[in-house]
This record gives sequence, structure tokens and C-alpha cells, in this order.
Amino acid sequence: EQANVRLAGFPAQPVVVDITDPASPILFLGDQLIYESGGWLFT
Repeated sequence: EQANVRLAGFPAQPVVVDITDPASPILFLGDQLIYESGGWLFT
């Protein structure tokens, strides 16, 4: 599965990553979803 995301601390340039990859960096999807510790957290 893939999603358009923005890297935290970087300009809001969309990138595509594999959100099922636990090696992915911490990511923000909109302002709601944070990828952390191998899972998605809703804030």
C-alpha cells in the first residue's frame, strides 16, 4: 500500500512511500497520521 506523505521538517513536497515498511521514516499524512515505531498512530 502506498500513500502521499510529507516528511516531517521538510517542505510540503509530496512523496510516495511504502507505509507498510517498518523501516520508513516518521511521516505525516495531512496532520492526522504519524508513522512511528512500525505503526500508524492517529493524533
